[in-house]
Amino acid sequence: MTEAKPKPKLTRVLQTVVIGYAAFILILIILGVLIARADPERAASIIAYIRDLLLVVIFATTTVVLFGTAILVVQIAALAGVLKIQTTAIAGELRGAVSAVRGAAVFIAETVASPVIRVMGFIGGLFAFLREITGLRRALRRKPPKHEVESDE
Repeated sequence: MTEAKPKPKLTRVLQTVVIGYAAFILILIILGVLIARADPERAASIIAYIRDLLLVVIFATTTVVLFGTAILVVQIAALAGVLKIQTTAIAGELRGAVSAVRGAAVFIAETVASPVIRVMGFIGGLFAFLREITGLRRALRRKPPKHEVESDE
């Protein structure tokens, strides 16, 4: 069984990088001071050489960053074009789907809902008619209530 090592946290990695960079700069400064104390003429030529080397590195880095930025801008423009094409295609498909749903709703309303409503209305009317007929029969069959007259005899 292999145990997975815990991943270092970002803050720990960042702290290590910053400390390493500061130590590197501090070592360079100490070396520069020691060389300058020993032989100032030689130290001036070494510092000029390092300065020129750093200028070349900065120029190369700037060129790479600008080239990358140009590529990024071109890619964003291409993405915008693709998004425009895709959204218009999706909108067209959505219109077609809405039209199909609308047609299906009209079809169902005409072929199912309307006849069902008519039949249910007819049945409701028929029941109301029958209720009234049976109510009339009951009313006609009923005999007037007999009032018994009580005599005081």
